[in-house]
Amino acid sequence: MDALNAVYDVLYQQRGEMLRLAKLLPEFDIVMGMAGAGNITAPKIMGEIGDVRRFTGNSALVAFAGVDASPYQSGIFESKSWRVSKRGSPLFRRTLFQMCSTILQHGNVNDPVSLFMDKKRSEGKLFYV
Repeated sequence: MDALNAVYDVLYQQRGEMLRLAKLLPEFDIVMGMAGAGNITAPKIMGEIGDVRRFTGNSALVAFAGVDASPYQSGIFESKSWRVSKRGSPLFRRTLFQMCSTILQHGNVNDPVSLFMDKKRSEGKLFYV
């Protein structure tokens, strides 16, 4: 039991240090202003993205997250289903999923994520699709 408590204490200290370092960066307020971002998810996102200027545009950041659609048609290849590529950072994708889950559980009904999910539910989509 002492070993488990020691691991928990180290984890708590590491999270505090991540938050302290993230607060030093100029984009901290922007990330914390995002719906679903908190004291744990905001430093995770900032750590995974790093310097956002290295991405050439929005599509490059979406590709890094791995939530962009794979090609539907290329040469003689024609896809039978469209799935997200999942070629980017799995930790970034998981953190985004956690933020969206938080928005859906505690968020505003007029939030864009909630409206999008309501639209997809009305189309018959399941939660994890």
